[in-house]
Amino acid sequence: MATREGLIKAMANDEITAIETDILMGHCTFTSNATDCDAPVVIMSHPPAKVSDLGMIDFLEMVSNAKENPEAPAVQHVVKLDFKEYEAIEPTLKAIRDLKITTAGNGAFFVNADVLPGPGNRHEGAVSIDKKAFMEMCLPYMEASPANIAFSLGYKADSMNTDGYTMEDVDAMVEYIQEYKLVEKGIGIVLALNARQLAKSLEVIDKIMEKIPEIQILAWTGKGEFLLPEESYNNIKDHFKEKKMIERIGFDCQVTQSKLRSAYLELGVSFIGNAKKGINLMRSSVK
Repeated sequence: MATREGLIKAMANDEITAIETDILMGHCTFTSNATDCDAPVVIMSHPPAKVSDLGMIDFLEMVSNAKENPEAPAVQHVVKLDFKEYEAIEPTLKAIRDLKITTAGNGAFFVNADVLPGPGNRHEGAVSIDKKAFMEMCLPYMEASPANIAFSLGYKADSMNTDGYTMEDVDAMVEYIQEYKLVEKGIGIVLALNARQLAKSLEVIDKIMEKIPEIQILAWTGKGEFLLPEESYNNIKDHFKEKKMIERIGFDCQVTQSKLRSAYLELGVSFIGNAKKGINLMRSSVK
């Protein structure tokens, strides 16, 4: 959710229970707050766009009805805050604190970042938000907040990659979660996985589900990504049903039911993924 119009429509739709937004530093074209819109501020915008009509403060006030209920603003949706830049994290968490926002009913904040390298993005510098800095910035605010705030942790994944997630990916995430004792602290954890990569790695992902029974998975497809074939979607569901883990799986996917279209799309994914591999190999050999 990166525009005022989109957010207003979502808030007015009783069937919408979850709102996701990308957060970064940029310029806003509208604000109801006394801020300088010529200076970089935290905005809701999908990269690479750096201009939005929806600033972070306005977003938080709108999702919590702070203007209508300033004494007890409360979020009643699931709100996923997907941080794309480290600089946007602390101002957002401070604003939740300073606005005294709580959560009610099924409401919750999920603080999301791609903190580990993943399929197609394992090279140096692929991850833009340092995992240690992210955790150490978020934890103090989360532990002190009256709101229900959980983590949504992800890998920097290229949906076009043909390899899927690996045991090294699983081990790195388990180590990260255990290092900061997130389970012991009672902080909710969602593992955000690209659905196309997940479908290639089901047995691998079983391992983290078994090692950390408290973890849940959100399978997603990204903006601009080819539609996920229905067969892949069903394979994920059927696998976790068989493992008796389906209640721990959620989906945020765009799916195509056309078998012919699926075949063409996956052929395109394979072609592009292999081409990227070739380019990376050529770059490595040049070095």
